Amino acid sequence: MNSFTRVLAACSLRAEAARVIESGSELAAKHGAELHLLHVLERNEHDPEDAALHVREKLESLLPPETMMALTVRCEVRHGSLAKRVAEYVHEREIDLLVVGKRHRNGLANILSSDLATHLLSAPPCLLLIVPLDAKGVSLDAHADATISVVERPPGTNSPALDLLQRALALRATDVHIDPSGDGDYEVRMRIDGRLEVYCQLDTDVANHLIHQFKILAQQDIADPFHPHEGRLRLPARGWDCQARLTTSPVAGGEAVCLRLLSNDSMRRTLDNLGLSASPRAAILEILQRGEGMVLVTGPTGAGKTTTVYAMLRELEHERPHLNVATIEDPVEFTAPFLRQLSVDQQHGFTMAQGLRTMLRMDPDVVFVGEIRDAETAETAMRASSSGKYVLSTLHTRDVAGSLTALRDLGISNWSLSANVTGVISQRLVRRLCERCRCSHPIDDRDRELFQQHGIAPPEALFEPVGCEHCRQRGYVGRTGVFEAAVTNLDLAAAVSRGVSEEELRQLLRSTGTLSLTADGLKKVADGITSMAEVRQMHWL
Repeated sequence: MNSFTRVLAACSLRAEAARVIESGSELAAKHGAELHLLHVLERNEHDPEDAALHVREKLESLLPPETMMALTVRCEVRHGSLAKRVAEYVHEREIDLLVVGKRHRNGLANILSSDLATHLLSAPPCLLLIVPLDAKGVSLDAHADATISVVERPPGTNSPALDLLQRALALRATDVHIDPSGDGDYEVRMRIDGRLEVYCQLDTDVANHLIHQFKILAQQDIADPFHPHEGRLRLPARGWDCQARLTTSPVAGGEAVCLRLLSNDSMRRTLDNLGLSASPRAAILEILQRGEGMVLVTGPTGAGKTTTVYAMLRELEHERPHLNVATIEDPVEFTAPFLRQLSVDQQHGFTMAQGLRTMLRMDPDVVFVGEIRDAETAETAMRASSSGKYVLSTLHTRDVAGSLTALRDLGISNWSLSANVTGVISQRLVRRLCERCRCSHPIDDRDRELFQQHGIAPPEALFEPVGCEHCRQRGYVGRTGVFEAAVTNLDLAAAVSRGVSEEELRQLLRSTGTLSLTADGLKKVADGITSMAEVRQMHWL
C-alpha cells in the first residue's frame, strides 16, 4: 500500500461529490495525510466571488464535523479550465493521490481521460484513483481496478509521448493504440496480457499533439498524414529498457497509431523462463542438438514466436559461441549484440527473399528468417537448409501438422519436407493466474472428461481468477507459453514423404507421445498456473 502525504478530492457539486470526498477523507485519515478539496468554476459565472463562497461552504458541509476536527482540510475554488486547474493544483501542492468520481460517461473522470490526462503527464508523478460511484466501500483496495501507479520517470522523460510510454510499460502493455473514436475524440487502448483495455479518451487536439510527438521520435514525416508510415522510436539512452516500433495509417475520422513495445527482457529470456513443460522442452533441446535442417516456430500474431526463436539462438550461442548467426527480419524485432541482423526494406526493393539470398553469401552457420510468407522465401530457405545451413523461421499456422501442410501449399515437395525439416514448434500464450488471490474449486464432470480425452490425469480441484490489488482486479498477472514441439523422427519423415493428410499427421504425433497444445495447456491448469477459461479460448479443444 502506498503512503500519502496530501490527498486531493476534485469534484463537482453533483451527486458524485459526497462519495468522492468520502473516499478522499477516508484515505487521508488512514495515512495521516492532508485532505484537499477542489472545485473549478467556469469563467462565465455571473458573480464569481459569491459563487466561490457558495461552493466552498457546500464542499465543507459534506464533511462530518469529526472529520473536520481530525484532519487538516484545505478547501479551494478556482476559475478557468477544469483540466488545467486540477493539473496545476496537483503540481503546486505536490499531491500524492488524486481522487475523482466516475458514473458511466458523466463526471470529472471522463474529462480526466482526455484533456486533464495530458496535463497530468507533465506534472510530478502521483496516484490516480477513479471512484466507481455505484460501488460499495471507499477504500483504495476496493477500487484497485481503477488505480494507475505512476512510476518515477527515467532521465530525459519530458514529453507527454514518453510519459504515456512509461505508463504503458508500468502496466505491462505490449501495444498502445491511439484511434479515432467516431465522435470527434480519440481513444487510447493498451494490450495488457493479451487483452485490449481502454486507457483513456483524448480530444482531437491532444491526440494530434501526441501523434506528432511519436512521429518525431520515429523520424517520420509529420507533414504527410495521408500515407502509412513505420519506424522505430529513438528513446533516451538512459532509463529505457525497451524498444518501441511505431505504425501510423490514415483511417476514417483521422489517423490511427499503433505502438509495439518490445521489452529487452523478452530478448534476454532463455528456454528456462518460457513456460516450457518437460516434454516440449526435451524436444526443443533435441532439435537444437541436431544443428542442421529447418526448424519452424509457428502460431498466430502475438504468440511469442520471436521470443522463443531468440531464446533458442541464445542457447545455441551459449553452447557453440563460434557460430556465425545471421537474421533477416521484417522488421528487426530486437537488436542483439551476438547476431548479424538484416532488416527488410520494401521501399528500396530489399525483400525477404533478396535479403535471405544476400545473407547466405555472408558465410552464416545459423540463419533466422523472420517469417516465411511466400513461395520464393520458402524455397530459398529450404535450399539453404538442404545445403547444410541451420535455418530457423516462423509461420502463422495453428499447430505442428498444419505447419507442414502450409509449406506444401507454398510449393515445397513432400520429399524436401521430409528430408530437411528437423522439427516444428507451435505455441500460444495464456494468462497466468494471480497467485495472491486465485481460489480453488472442485473439478466438474465436463472438465474431468476433457482432461481424460487428452490423456492428462484430472486434478481434484481447479484454480480460477478472483482479483485483487496486485493484479488490478483482473485475476491474472503476466503470461506463459503453451507448446507443441515435435522432432522429425523416421516415422514422421516417412509419413510426410508419403504425403499423408494433415489429420493423419496429427494422429501420428499423438501416438508417438507429442503433447498437443491443448494437452500442454491442461497440464498448466492442473498445476494451477492458468485457468480452464484460458485454455478453452485457444479454440483447439
